[in-house]
Amino acid sequence: MAFVSRTLFSIVTDHHPWLLLDETIDMKSQSNQLSPLLYFNKYNDVKKKLQMPLHNDNLFKKVGHEWVFHSSRNSQKQNTPTIVLTVGDPRLLKFNEQKVGSKAKPVKSLVSEEFLLEHGEIFFLHPLDERPKKNSKNYDTNFVHGGVEYGGDDRLSVALCFRTTTSELLCKKDTGLVWVTEQDKMKWKKRDDMLKDIEHVQRGCNLKSKQDQIQFLYKDMLTRFF
Repeated sequence: MAFVSRTLFSIVTDHHPWLLLDETIDMKSQSNQLSPLLYFNKYNDVKKKLQMPLHNDNLFKKVGHEWVFHSSRNSQKQNTPTIVLTVGDPRLLKFNEQKVGSKAKPVKSLVSEEFLLEHGEIFFLHPLDERPKKNSKNYDTNFVHGGVEYGGDDRLSVALCFRTTTSELLCKKDTGLVWVTEQDKMKWKKRDDMLKDIEHVQRGCNLKSKQDQIQFLYKDMLTRFF
């Protein structure tokens, strides 16, 4: 992981050396977390193939007239980038500007782009894109990414996401697996019980509540303890 992370940093800075002089981004902190995301045809019988909704990696809060890094709601180190390496088949990534607020929705007049990420390509997320700011029409917007739809084929696309986080986990030295305590198991038991309830929901039905949608999308994500 460390080798790939260093290599990706070198490739990015070789092509965009100005990043080393950019004061709005921390290019000195090395990635210390790898999140592998697998996109494949998980739900053959579901019409909607959304596997990664539009989202932000970093969250901000408004203090006075300024948007500041929400330190209590972020595990990522402030001002660090997310670097994603694509392996396998290509996938389409959406990158949209949206209004900021409790009922934020994409607006057609705002920026909306799609990127085809192919094998060996790198997606670099600059933290400044996620910080809300005034646009030309004088209201606050930021950028969200995701919207990945996948399925109905025999392809497999892997996203290797490198981040710099401030969170720490106790791991087993011989296997590298996270050390799970009885307290951890009790903490996640309630969530796992909720996820098990999704088995009675018919696939492809109209899920109205947000809780049903989340349970449906992540019904296979029960906690595994080793």
